[in-house]
Amino acid sequence: MKRLSGTPIAGASFILLLHAVSLLCALAAAVFATSVRDGRGALAAAAGFLTGVAWLQPAPGWTGVAVGGAAGLSLARPPGAPSSLAVSLAAGLAGGLWSRTLVGYGLPPWAAWLLALGVIAVAAAFSGRDPRFAPPAVREDALAVLGVLGPAAAAAPGMGAGWRAAQAMNLAADDVIQAGVHPGVLLGLAAVVALGGLHALRRRG
Repeated sequence: MKRLSGTPIAGASFILLLHAVSLLCALAAAVFATSVRDGRGALAAAAGFLTGVAWLQPAPGWTGVAVGGAAGLSLARPPGAPSSLAVSLAAGLAGGLWSRTLVGYGLPPWAAWLLALGVIAVAAAFSGRDPRFAPPAVREDALAVLGVLGPAAAAAPGMGAGWRAAQAMNLAADDVIQAGVHPGVLLGLAAVVALGGLHALRRRG
């Protein structure tokens, strides 16, 4: 088995995919939380968060499909229609999965939960209180981005398998590839993505 700085290439590739899923979930939590407008939506988001934290693994395939599906569902709803509980559930689910990846980077669980819940709470509170927060044009752009990134993340494992097969044929038995990005950099980038998403949603239309 070819190794990547002491780690099997297949395992290292999967870790990189999880980094991408972490960024995807951070952005999805911020964007989907703008659909949480009432008590039912808050309960759905809480249920999604607990589900993501307690039972689910942030695997690229199903996570990408879920994010892309929730984005498509939100975009398909007519303007002025009541918020979908499924999208509120997806907001909490994305936040719960994001917190799990943050714990994997070394953040204490309580800090990861507070960060993820804080992003969801701020987005939900601002969107419900100020109609100028997350104007339709900005929100639709963000949902469209998620609608593209979600399926891309879902397809990445299959593409990665093909890349590893080609790489394995080209590497000699003693070749070694140097390690990539330090997990701390990805942790900071995930936080920046989520906070940047909130800042973009706060832009006035």
